[in-house]
Amino acid sequence: MSRTNEEPNSYLANDLIAQLGNIELPVMIPFNNAELRNDDNSPYGLAFNIIGEIIYALILNSIPGYFSSEDIDEETGLPKKLGKGKRIFYTLNTGLCNICMLRNFDVCTSDEYLALSGYDGRIVIVID
Repeated sequence: MSRTNEEPNSYLANDLIAQLGNIELPVMIPFNNAELRNDDNSPYGLAFNIIGEIIYALILNSIPGYFSSEDIDEETGLPKKLGKGKRIFYTLNTGLCNICMLRNFDVCTSDEYLALSGYDGRIVIVID
């Protein structure tokens, strides 16, 4: 499955990709490794500056699927593989979105509403 820097959130996705330079995608940018900045060109009036580690995570290009807790990569917090298990890895098929662990321990990368601030927490990711 291919991902793009188009909608949703195309301005923010393109801005982050410009900051990344020549790096292989998809990547995950932990939320504490990005900061907000004022940006008059952004449809939201804000954009992100990358200030820390960027994590390459090919699993983000996967279609939604099941995984087991034993299949978690301890460095990224993401599943290493999908197939068997009771937990679900939800993905969005295009654009920039957030990532969070849901109350039932499923992992969701399918929410394009970056402004949400719920109980789940979030990390911003760029996917191609």
